[in-house]
Amino acid sequence: MQLHTLQLGSALDLVLTHNTGKHRHVSIELSELKRESQKALVDFLWCEVKLANTFHEIAKGTHDPGHRAKLLEDMRKAVSTLRHFEVRITDPAGRKALNAEADKLDALLSGDKGR
Repeated sequence: MQLHTLQLGSALDLVLTHNTGKHRHVSIELSELKRESQKALVDFLWCEVKLANTFHEIAKGTHDPGHRAKLLEDMRKAVSTLRHFEVRITDPAGRKALNAEADKLDALLSGDKGR
């Protein structure tokens, strides 16, 4: 299968060619694609926030120091992912909200350093 792309104005035209010679034409509005991409990114980052909070909650109740350290490291990775991708959010209010959550998570991690 081959894929040919052509951007015309605000649309991305795709032509898929199967090895049998059959063609399929798909046209995607770029503005819709950008909107869906932003929504997926924001949804993903909120999942990272929830995941980091879950790691923290479990770590608080864990008595095994090794398991606790692993949970906090996993929490750090989630926060790192959040920080890495939050700059790609185009909505200023959405970016600000996720940044505030990342700041809270960083504060939780700082408070757990001595444990």
